[in-house]
Amino acid sequence: MTADGRRVAAGDGSYADLSTGRVGRMPLDPDSHGGPTGDGGQADPGAGGDVSQFALSRDDRYVAVGDGSGRVTLLDGTLTRWRGALSGLFTSHQQDAAAPVTALAFSANGAVLAVGGLDGTVRLWDVSSNQALGTTLPASAEQVLSLVFRGDGRGDSLYVANQDVPSHAYALAPASVAAAVCARAGGGLSRAAWADFLAEVPYRRVCA
Repeated sequence: MTADGRRVAAGDGSYADLSTGRVGRMPLDPDSHGGPTGDGGQADPGAGGDVSQFALSRDDRYVAVGDGSGRVTLLDGTLTRWRGALSGLFTSHQQDAAAPVTALAFSANGAVLAVGGLDGTVRLWDVSSNQALGTTLPASAEQVLSLVFRGDGRGDSLYVANQDVPSHAYALAPASVAAAVCARAGGGLSRAAWADFLAEVPYRRVCA
């Protein structure tokens, strides 16, 4: 349901306008135009379909719509205007194939969208540029059931629930990520190791 409580989205790519009783189509590609189909009418089945997940950003600016092909479409908060698409979203670990979207979540500031898939894949996307942020997060091979951001948009953590893992947290703040990498690596390079591998770069401490 949209933030104003006016429209309700459906899995066939349509929405119902509760104030007028009319049915419309969500513009799930850049050439389509969301709009009413008539009183009590049905949305064109070719205009959408196989929609599996929805998420509304906290500022009500965007609705993310995930489908069975792994694609995510960004619409405005009224479900009537196309804002972008995140295509080719998932690739399974075993084969070059799409995985259905099973979970979506926006960060608190609406800048990042987390997308989870049937194969356990979790990816982060920059909403304004429609570009992926890094590679897939290391996760379970089981279906992602839910995604929840905690934080203010700058120091967020992402909580992921899978069928076999009730909850796992990923620290996304740059300082937290850097600390985790340093801990995993056992600290930064010594001066001797730096000279061996990065002789052309002046030495500096990269881990506290």
